[in-house]
Amino acid sequence: MIFALIALCSGCIGKLPGKPDPGDVPVPAERVLKFDTVFGRNCAGCHGVDGTLGPAPPLNESLFRALVTESELEKVLLQGRKGTQMAPFAHSNGGPLSAAQVSVLVYEIKGVPYRIVTNEKSQSVQPLKPGEKGITPKWGTSPAALRSVPALELPEKPGDAASGARVFIRACAVCHGENGMGVEANGKVRNRINERAFLALMSDQAIRRIIITGRNDLQMPDYASTLGRGDDFKPLTSEEINDLGALLSAWRQGKSK
Repeated sequence: MIFALIALCSGCIGKLPGKPDPGDVPVPAERVLKFDTVFGRNCAGCHGVDGTLGPAPPLNESLFRALVTESELEKVLLQGRKGTQMAPFAHSNGGPLSAAQVSVLVYEIKGVPYRIVTNEKSQSVQPLKPGEKGITPKWGTSPAALRSVPALELPEKPGDAASGARVFIRACAVCHGENGMGVEANGKVRNRINERAFLALMSDQAIRRIIITGRNDLQMPDYASTLGRGDDFKPLTSEEINDLGALLSAWRQGKSK
């Protein structure tokens, strides 16, 4: 009996009644800065568990990560994207994420090594300076963008839908069918994109982005790939991409070009 009491008391050292173990205290959601957790709770539902194969455009895609800027990523996380399902995620705009969590997502998606500075009252996330040690982004560092790649941002001047229809025949019809109405395979129509309900879920900016980067997770070629297009296919220019965007925008409005 005495030995059992001694053993029981020994196991309680450091865990006296009424004195909780600091390690057992739950961490508030807004102070969690682990990328897997923040991304899993807030982004994976739309962009996929590992940033691919979700209903929304992939974030873990090399060309996109090379082209998108840190400031653009931060802007979208802070403000959302009007006309789409992308809502604001920052506390300042009614979202669930702290400023530090937004920074973690920006640096991880962009591929910038960083460090976390935290204390009882505040947290901050900062890019590493030369020689500093810190956190390496899970998806790795992103490659540098080639100068020849068209910019992701929408041009101020609208494209021409009629010209876009000609570009569509050359670059898209092999997979999406004539006039975007899909192709038949095994008795089913597949890859139809001339569908108002589908296009209503996508902004003009998202359409331009997907034309440029493609969707590797769905075997959709990017703006320059010859996949399914023939070896003589020439990369689309920024103007041609703008015209394609105008065509899809017209389809969104129920106009057939």
